[in-house]
Amino acid sequence: MREHHRRARAKHPGRLILAACATVIAALASSVARAQESPVAVTAPAPAPAPSNKLALVVGLGTPWGALGAAYQRALGESFAIETGVGYGLTGAQVALLPKLLVGSGKGRFYMQAGPSLTIAPSHYGVWAAGEIGGEFSLGRWALTFGAGAGVLVDGSVRICFFECNTMRPGHWLPETRLSFGRAF
Repeated sequence: MREHHRRARAKHPGRLILAACATVIAALASSVARAQESPVAVTAPAPAPAPSNKLALVVGLGTPWGALGAAYQRALGESFAIETGVGYGLTGAQVALLPKLLVGSGKGRFYMQAGPSLTIAPSHYGVWAAGEIGGEFSLGRWALTFGAGAGVLVDGSVRICFFECNTMRPGHWLPETRLSFGRAF
C-alpha cells in the first residue's frame, strides 16, 4: 500500500504542489480575516474631570474685591471662567463680577479678565470698569493667583482715605494688584 502512494505521488507531483498551495492560501486567508477584525482596545481609565469651582481669599490694593475679600470662580470650559466676589477696601464694601479668559494648560496659566465692580459706602457709591492680567498656579486642588491691573470709575463718586481723603469722580482710575489663595472643588 505504501508503494502505491509513493507511485501516485510520483505520477502526480502537481497534486502535492496544489495541496501545499491550498494550505498556504487557507492560512493567509485566515490571517487576513483576523487582521480585519476590529482590535480590542485597551485604554486607561479616563482622568477625573477638572474641578469647576474655586473659592479663594483675596488680599490686595485697589482690587475689585477690596483690600480683603473672598472670590468664587466657576469654570465654564477649559479656557473661560466667571469670577465674582465681595470684600472691603479703602473705598468701602466691594462687589465684583469679572469674566476670565485663561490661556495655557497644566499647573501654570496666564489669565485676562475684565468686568464691573461696585463700591458701596454709607455716603457714596461707585461703579468701576476693572481689568486685570496675571498668572494662576495650581498645586493639586490648591490655587495661587497673582494679578495686576486697573479700575476706572465710570459712575458715582468715591471717597478714598489713604494718607489724606479725596473724592474721586467718573474718569478717575486706580492701579490694582492682588494675591489670592484658594481651593478648587
